[in-house]
Amino acid sequence: MKLHAVLEALGQTDIHLIDQFMKGRFEHARSVLDAGAGRGRNLRLFAGMRRVAVDPDAERLGDLPSDVERHVGRVQDFDWAPEFDVVISCAVLHFAASEAEFEAMLRACWSAVAPGGVLFVRTAAVGGDFTVGDGVVPWCLAEADFAAWTERLGAEWVEPLRTSVVAGGRSMATWVLRKPGGAIFAP
Repeated sequence: MKLHAVLEALGQTDIHLIDQFMKGRFEHARSVLDAGAGRGRNLRLFAGMRRVAVDPDAERLGDLPSDVERHVGRVQDFDWAPEFDVVISCAVLHFAASEAEFEAMLRACWSAVAPGGVLFVRTAAVGGDFTVGDGVVPWCLAEADFAAWTERLGAEWVEPLRTSVVAGGRSMATWVLRKPGGAIFAP
């Protein structure tokens, strides 16, 4: 495959989500919910299955392919049934204004995950300088917080927490959880 074809296939998909594809974690997925989808950069590789996008910006959702279901609002504004094989929250949770809002966002994402399904999260982690936009400092979690939330949700770790340092010293964690009760994905 030529480089141009690879770039065309992957688009702007988060590299850590691509890693999960490469590990075969989504091989049997039939549905995906992207909580904070924006223009849908992380939905591209899920083509051919049910794709649902949630974002408070209706204009950004307007850029999505016609086969993507759109919901304008925040993920916590909806009552989700546990029907999605994959739920994505990529660079969204750290914009919570408070612990209560963070919990509402996380629990809404988790409620949408089907038994045996996966919650894929990329969010700010404690460490480094993490200031965005007009000086907003996102909600950051320490390693112990990720472990405590995993236990509170009754989730299983798909793989160990990974934290990467991004330009300017900010840290982003990749947190991949599985909901017990089904066998949709390979470990």
